[in-house]
Amino acid sequence: MNNPIKHSLEEIKTPAGAEERMQQKIETALGRPMREMRVILEPKKSVLRPVLAVAAVIALCFLGILGLRQLRPTDPAAIGPAAQPVTAELQQPENVALTLPTLPYLLENNEGNNATSYPYVIHTPSATWYLSAEDMAAQGEEAFFSGLEQLLQNQERDFAEARDYLAPYLQEEIPPIDIYTDFCGHAEESATYGAYYNANRREIRLFHDWDQAGYALLHEYVHYLTMSCSPRPVSATLFNEGVAEYVSCFACENRMMHASISSASAEELDFARRIGIWDEEADSVDLARWYLYMAEKSRDPAIVGTKYTAVSGGLITRTEKINENPSFGNVSYYELGAMFAYLVDAYGEDAVFGNWDKELTDLPELFGKDFTGLYWDWLDWNRAQRESLGIAMD
Repeated sequence: MNNPIKHSLEEIKTPAGAEERMQQKIETALGRPMREMRVILEPKKSVLRPVLAVAAVIALCFLGILGLRQLRPTDPAAIGPAAQPVTAELQQPENVALTLPTLPYLLENNEGNNATSYPYVIHTPSATWYLSAEDMAAQGEEAFFSGLEQLLQNQERDFAEARDYLAPYLQEEIPPIDIYTDFCGHAEESATYGAYYNANRREIRLFHDWDQAGYALLHEYVHYLTMSCSPRPVSATLFNEGVAEYVSCFACENRMMHASISSASAEELDFARRIGIWDEEADSVDLARWYLYMAEKSRDPAIVGTKYTAVSGGLITRTEKINENPSFGNVSYYELGAMFAYLVDAYGEDAVFGNWDKELTDLPELFGKDFTGLYWDWLDWNRAQRESLGIAMD
């Protein structure tokens, strides 16, 4: 829909200490979502910034899908109008081949009725990209195409991995998805999300910048697969966001997100190594470990009183009552993503994905417990997983 961006930004006061450079703004996303607790990060902010804050305060950001993530968005009812046409002075070149390390794509003039706002298109096997004239003018063509090039290096592999993983639950033919850049934020959803999938128009819109796109895009693509490319479309509640979070951050490598994370500072990456969420072999943050850590941090007493975006889509304040009586309407995207990792581990993929068209009220029939009961089972599982992997909470 969503995974975790621009949202109501709120300053967070951090206690004095060595690792107290907490991000000053809460974001919302799929996503991001991030994912989500989706949070809104300002351009070029690192995804690990929230993790850098004092351990007890790190989760205050509830970054959604990785620090921006997560901006993701959406259930069909939450989808708003498309971005308004925007004009920008941009000289249209002849078709040009974008030469990438592995795949060449042709940058073509858009001959459709939206060519004024989106003068160029790029066709890949899995997507048709519509590139905004205003975004190019705002970022500068060199920076704009450099960011696009980095994303395209990983997009096809990530999309193919998600399709392969979910293949038993999808239709045989998966049409290319339309993807629009809207970094200047003309769609009203950009005030809340970092990206969103519109099921009615079957399109993904990306907000803010290429870093945010890297965090949120796979989450949104999973929404496309499960909502629009399945004989049994996913329900627009629990399974919708839970499956997107799990597939994009636990089941798949998500190279696009890893590429965005690579801009983190040496200090931030050292913190990731120290708490045990760094994958030395891949030389990157392990997304699954990061989720296990942040999901449990979401319940830290230091988080009480902090605003975050709940999976239900609203901006709410974490309270002791929420920690004591969690429900689908008030958990973070980290918690939901990790919960689905637990459900897959405990009940199997078929039990989860084979029933993704079910509703929240069907949980007792499917798994023997309601959401809150499954939440407590997940929390015990999460702690056991985290401890076995050597992930430190502080």
